[in-house]
Amino acid sequence: EEETLSEMEFYTLSMDLAIETENYTMYYKQQELFHNLYMDSCGNDSLVSLILELKRKLLKRSYEIEDPQDKKKILFATNSQHKEMLKMFREGKAAELQEFMAVTHWKTEKAIWESFRK
Repeated sequence: EEETLSEMEFYTLSMDLAIETENYTMYYKQQELFHNLYMDSCGNDSLVSLILELKRKLLKRSYEIEDPQDKKKILFATNSQHKEMLKMFREGKAAELQEFMAVTHWKTEKAIWESFRK
């Protein structure tokens, strides 16, 4: 539904603003809202199960990046993935979206991207 996709787009724009202003608490909140929104509305139980399983694995890790420019670079890259996911939603590419999430967005070695809460 276009209303949901528009809301997802709003969250990606909000995340860009939060990164730019170094408001990482707001970034994390907007990211959680984005993720919860697509999980609630995707209608693909296997995708939701995959997301939740990968998220559980990722959240067991704890990392911190000291360099502010590295942090911004990583978070902007993560948010560009959110935008790519939104594009796949709009185009109805469910299989491609599931693969993108498993192979690219939720890679365990990139768990650092999920860990910013400050």
